[in-house]
Amino acid sequence: MERTVTLRDGRRVHIRPLQKDDGEGLHGMYQSMSADALRWSMAPYTEETIDRWIGNLPNLISLVSVCDDDLVGYASVQKFTHPRLVGTGDLNIYIHQDYQGAGLGTALMVMLLNAANEHSLHRINLEVVADNETAVHLFRKFGFNVEGRRVKAYKAQDGGLYDILLMGKTLNRGPGGG
Repeated sequence: MERTVTLRDGRRVHIRPLQKDDGEGLHGMYQSMSADALRWSMAPYTEETIDRWIGNLPNLISLVSVCDDDLVGYASVQKFTHPRLVGTGDLNIYIHQDYQGAGLGTALMVMLLNAANEHSLHRINLEVVADNETAVHLFRKFGFNVEGRRVKAYKAQDGGLYDILLMGKTLNRGPGGG
């Protein structure tokens, strides 16, 4: 599950699974991201938060993007372990602002959804702030549908309240015809 991709601007980025020793690089990526790039996120992403992610690798399908030894993207699906939710998971994706709009999000989504199928997941869920048009466009491009809306559920750094879209995608037929 590794691949090197050439972005639209010619840069080459290596995409690979998150590793136990990626904590420092991932923390550095989030620390170097602009306020605008993190506007719709749940930042700050502390070392403790990242250590929790890395400590949960058996329940994560997670990818990082590396360019010139710097982590520049992260995408994951948190697999649910409860017996009634097995085969489903929640998706997250972050792209450093210097790599947005160059095709990295698309490459990460292709690889992440392929990996989810390999892990026998049948459904992926996600939450996204409705005003995050770039992310909503990416998710729709990959067949995610809006399944609900939480009105004024996200309080942004500017103090404004924004709607959260609940989106989902069925990957393949799971138990019960899912």
